[in-house]
Amino acid sequence: SQHRWTGAVTRMDYSYEMRAAVAVMSSGRCALLRISGGDTEESGDTDTNVAERLRLDRWLGDGDAACAALSPAPSSRTVAVGASNGVVRLYRVDFEGDTSSVDAPPTLLRTLSL
Repeated sequence: SQHRWTGAVTRMDYSYEMRAAVAVMSSGRCALLRISGGDTEESGDTDTNVAERLRLDRWLGDGDAACAALSPAPSSRTVAVGASNGVVRLYRVDFEGDTSSVDAPPTLLRTLSL
């Protein structure tokens, strides 16, 4: 299937330790990105090289994202996606193997209504 970035990136969070980033689009879509390739420490990546290797892993949420953040504790592998209606969805993200998981559903851990 074809996946398009709709609108501008309005928010972005990056975690070197998780080797991932999340980007919230003006359309409300939220993209989980990962750094493709080998270990960043072994390859001596610069910020430019890391940016060039970011790849779409999957879409998160219901298309109503207003903000998103990666966990400050990389071992938890958690992403929080805040919706425009006050709902926060917590997802667990695992990057197993080198194949893209764009069509794989994310693992929803919990939904909070604020």
